[in-house]
Amino acid sequence: MPFFEYVQGKSIIHKMDIRPKILWFICIIVLAIVFWDLIYLAAIFASVMILAYIVKIPLTKFLSLMKILLIPLIFIFSYQALFYQGKKILFYLIPRIDNFGPYMAITLEGIILGLTFLLRILIMVMASSLLTITTPINHFIAFLRKFRLPYQIAFVITTAIRFIPVLERDALATIDAQKARGAELEASKGFLQIIKTYVPIMIPMLIGAIRRSETLGMAMIARGFGATGKWTDFYEIKAKKSDYFFTFLFLAILAFGLYLRAMGYGVG
Repeated sequence: MPFFEYVQGKSIIHKMDIRPKILWFICIIVLAIVFWDLIYLAAIFASVMILAYIVKIPLTKFLSLMKILLIPLIFIFSYQALFYQGKKILFYLIPRIDNFGPYMAITLEGIILGLTFLLRILIMVMASSLLTITTPINHFIAFLRKFRLPYQIAFVITTAIRFIPVLERDALATIDAQKARGAELEASKGFLQIIKTYVPIMIPMLIGAIRRSETLGMAMIARGFGATGKWTDFYEIKAKKSDYFFTFLFLAILAFGLYLRAMGYGVG
């Protein structure tokens, strides 16, 4: 099941107008960038996970996302832990001999920095996922139209968002089909070997994407896309009293977070 696909629900997040939801997303991203302390980032991550629980994201979606992010997260954490030269050395990987020669050591500062980047990436990915999971695509179009964005550009942006889960679903189906035909997709010996391994996956996906774009183009022509400069919006976003409350709440949280950062808190 694609992780970025809209899921219907009756939670307070689903019922919220798209504008406070986007403001919440900006608030989370800004706070995740300005704070470097693990405690502050952990608190932000916990708030995002609480919202994920309220939205009731299926466990399969979360597990599929973690499977995709596992290797990049391990690489980022390992890189920071291995190559950041901190002061408090936990243990040596390549010790010096009589205090002479190069060495490689795991430092406490490196581990903390690795966890910082790890949490920051998880916060950004989970926040963007919550936004797309709880917001229908026509709400994005209506939001872009509120800013007087030309309909053609709004259509291109929202179509790209819409086809992310479609391409993800095609990729999973192609992988399963190639494995059923006996393709060895688990080989990972060297960069060139990885490229050769995924050629049987990329080619069918590219062909399918080209066919889908041609079908989409014919459907747009059949419906008179671009025939007139005046557009009638199918959906009009309307803010409720609760949306104004959440807008004020998210602005207050963002202002308070920036104030704490300006006062020197959360530096790490």
